[in-house]
Amino acid sequence: MKCEYCDVLERNENIIYQDNDVVVAIKEYGLVEGQATIFPRKHLTILEMANDAILEKCSVIANKVGIAVFDSLGVQGTNLIINNGLGAGQKIPHFSLDLIPRQRDDNLPLFWQPQTSNDEEIGTTFSLLREELVSLQHLQEKNKDEEKSLTTAESKAKQHTEGKEDLDSKDNVDSKDNGKSNYMIKSLRRIP
Repeated sequence: MKCEYCDVLERNENIIYQDNDVVVAIKEYGLVEGQATIFPRKHLTILEMANDAILEKCSVIANKVGIAVFDSLGVQGTNLIINNGLGAGQKIPHFSLDLIPRQRDDNLPLFWQPQTSNDEEIGTTFSLLREELVSLQHLQEKNKDEEKSLTTAESKAKQHTEGKEDLDSKDNVDSKDNGKSNYMIKSLRRIP
């Protein structure tokens, strides 16, 4: 079965905005008139598959669409909803944000009754989530360090290449000026 959002993109149907990364389409069958869906052009099934740049861009565009909805439709509010995974009611396997225009007392069934938890449940949940987030943070820091190392190595390689070019041009100048080549400069060119 084909993804509904990829199909909308392919048919270029109900699209009010698109760029190289993100698409905004008006829902044909939404909760209310003017409901928009913001989704990445690339097929990403769930939120966790989207990188920071895509998430940031989706958020910025959702903000702009929200401004347009307020200005053009005269709404009094908006909801931004991400149904992430089957357990959260995701019907289409493509990460998206739904922007739902709201009016006061419109009676849309988007609210739920909070449940109370006891101190032990809260403590256990807190510990589990905190431990996982600390692990993720360490992993991110490790990845950044590896990227930094790579960038440093690339920078050194570039400096070495540029240094060789400088030596080459100096060698050419020396050759022109003295009429002979400099043995040391030629030797330096061979150093990896």
